[in-house]
Amino acid sequence: MLAEMYGNGDGVKMDAVRQQVYYKKGCDIAGDLPSCFNFAVFNYNINDKSKAAQYFKKACDLGKNKNSLFMNLPEFKETWQKSCDMYELLK
Repeated sequence: MLAEMYGNGDGVKMDAVRQQVYYKKGCDIAGDLPSCFNFAVFNYNINDKSKAAQYFKKACDLGKNKNSLFMNLPEFKETWQKSCDMYELLK
């Protein structure tokens, strides 16, 4: 994923701004649960609790699709549960 490449400097110059741009795009355009979660965490860490809650909710809602191929993987279930828990705390 591009966001992680920019975050880790894998094959590209490390760039936290681009990392967040790609997490947001991954969430908003592709509906990628981990991207929504990571963008929410970023916003939480910069103290934008409103935007964090919005993206935690989006990740939580995406994870409710039990037919998703990814929801059978433990790491996705864990990310989904964390997203729902954080949304409940922030709403």
